[in-house]
Amino acid sequence: MHQRIASLPSVKAVEDQGLHLVGEPYCRVLSFLDQPDLVRSEDQTHDLAAAIGTSGQSGVAHYVGGTPLELRLKAPKFASHIYVDYFSSSGEVYHLLAGNDPRGNRFAPDEAFTVGGARGRGLQATIAPPYGLDLVVAIASSEPLFAKPRPVAERAPSYLDALAGILTENAKRGRSLRVEYAYFIINTTER
Repeated sequence: MHQRIASLPSVKAVEDQGLHLVGEPYCRVLSFLDQPDLVRSEDQTHDLAAAIGTSGQSGVAHYVGGTPLELRLKAPKFASHIYVDYFSSSGEVYHLLAGNDPRGNRFAPDEAFTVGGARGRGLQATIAPPYGLDLVVAIASSEPLFAKPRPVAERAPSYLDALAGILTENAKRGRSLRVEYAYFIINTTER
């Protein structure tokens, strides 16, 4: 793959240290995040380790099997409803924080919070097979995205279609919905 990328026109060099190649469902997720209605959080570009509370190497957080998934996040600079989704290589998406927590998913500007772990909000998850590269996406929206909570798990394409439909509907209605996202690659390994 390194040679293929290097052979592309206008590519002068490829530094493959820390390069991770991903397939489905991640290509579809990343393509979805690339649409003009979504803005990548400026916070993510500064310090991944601070953003998710664990040491990152080349933008990848490492977890071993049997450990609880705990993510320390920070809300954007506007009051928001935050949705945190774990996309697995199996094609499933697990809604770690989706409005179904008794404390809700509404956050003040710049509010720090934890998803998972002993005291965090949302779904309590433990790292388990299949191991490999996974993707966590946090989406902050100025308004709730869904009228009712999503199921705990669903197929990633169905969820992405539902999100795309919501964004399209808001655009048609002329609603000014502010949406910002951050994503993190998670590498899981056997203990």
